Amino acid sequence: MSDLTAIGTHCEEPNCSRLDFLPFQCADCRRTFCLDHRQRISHACSAPGPPPKLRHDPTSIPEFHPCAAEGCLQKEHVAIECPECRGNYCFAHRHGEDHRCSSKTSQNSQNSLAVSAPAHPEFHLSPTLIAPVGPPKPRKAPTAMALKLNAMKLKMNAVGESGVMEEHRWFLEVFFLDDGGGGKSVYVADDWSFGRACASIKRVLRVDARHENARLRDVLHMDADVSPESLVKDVIPNGGSLQFVSL
Repeated sequence: MSDLTAIGTHCEEPNCSRLDFLPFQCADCRRTFCLDHRQRISHACSAPGPPPKLRHDPTSIPEFHPCAAEGCLQKEHVAIECPECRGNYCFAHRHGEDHRCSSKTSQNSQNSLAVSAPAHPEFHLSPTLIAPVGPPKPRKAPTAMALKLNAMKLKMNAVGESGVMEEHRWFLEVFFLDDGGGGKSVYVADDWSFGRACASIKRVLRVDARHENARLRDVLHMDADVSPESLVKDVIPNGGSLQFVSL
């Protein structure tokens, strides 16, 4: 029994004196207590307690700093002072160029007055020394692989007459007059004449009167005179492009 007494500690509360093997020490009065008297209020601690925690006062009004920029109504919780003019500004107008800093404006005006002449004189080239602008370079003919890939792309959205069988469809890209956008995907029959193919293209695209009276030409051979009786496959390859040309 004496061994157990040596291990444990008696509670220092006068009305308790319980033997506790896991005692608690008060952080303020530094005395030892049992589980029931470990709190300050339970052993009537006479030592001064820790300072009370500061609580936010809901009635207090936070301080705001209005922006001095002309016409700005923004207010910030922190003061942002311009080091040049010593004015207070919001985040959007904190830089001198944003609030038209008076200090920088006066400095720029002094610098402009100090410059009396340009550093380098201006020279004008003679019209004879200006390189002439040549005609645009002609388009290069697409390769067979490029035409094949373009035909496969046109096939996904091409429109045409329903009577044309799948194995005889000739896919073309048609560009309108003065149109900088993309062309329209159409298909005709490879055994049609070029004149019939043009009439079919105008019909399925539902062109207006201006395009109805226009001709269709291969974009690579705009000046070539094509006979309407020629087969379309002899005039333009599958995957090629046609352009409307005014008469």
